[in-house]
Amino acid sequence: MKRSLCLFIILTQALFGSVMGYAVEIIGHRGASFDAPENTLASFKLGYQQKADADELDIYLTKDGKIIVLHDADTARIAGVTNKVTTHTFDELRRLEVGQWGKWKGKGFSEKLPSLDEALALMPDGKRFFIELKSGPEILPELRRVLQRAAKKPEQTVLIGFNYATVKQAKAIFPRLQVLWLAGVDHKTKEYPPVENLIQMTKAANLDGLDL
Repeated sequence: MKRSLCLFIILTQALFGSVMGYAVEIIGHRGASFDAPENTLASFKLGYQQKADADELDIYLTKDGKIIVLHDADTARIAGVTNKVTTHTFDELRRLEVGQWGKWKGKGFSEKLPSLDEALALMPDGKRFFIELKSGPEILPELRRVLQRAAKKPEQTVLIGFNYATVKQAKAIFPRLQVLWLAGVDHKTKEYPPVENLIQMTKAANLDGLDL
C-alpha cells in the first residue's frame, strides 16, 4: 500500500486541550487511490483492506439534489467527458465509466461514480469515513437524510471542508459529529493564514479542529 494512503494531520486536542493521548490515523485519500480509481467503491474497499483507519471521499450535490461522490466540479479528469456536476442529474453522471479511463484503462476495473449511501455501506465496524463537503451549505439537508438512512455511529463519520460557512453550519446541524475545517494556502496571496486566526475562527464556529 506504499503510496495509496495519505496521512491527514488533524489538530484537535493539540489546539483545544492537552496533547496527551493524541493519536495519528492513517486515512486512504479518496480510498486507496494509488492502486484503484479514486473515489470509487473499489478504491474504498481496497483502502480498508490495506488496513487504513479510515477512507476519505468528496461529495457534491447534483442538479436533481442527490449526493454523488466526486472530487472535481466536473468529470473531465476522471472520465474524459466534461460534465459539470451542478448541471447534470445523478443518473446522467452515473452512466459514465470511470474505471476504464486514463491510467486505469485495461487494468480490470469497471466503476461508476458512487452515491454516498453506497460508500457508507462499505464501511466496516471500527472504521471511519472522512467526508469532504465540496458543495456549499445547500448540500447539508440531503446529507442529513443520507446519514440518517445509513444509521452509522456518530464517531464513524467525520465532516471536513474548506468553506468556513459550510462547516460552521454543518456543526450546528450535526452537533454529534466531528467537524473539521480544512485550511490551506490563500490562492490570492499564495500565503498561509496565521495559525492564530485559524484557531480563533475554529473555536468561534464550535468546530472540533483543523484539518491541515
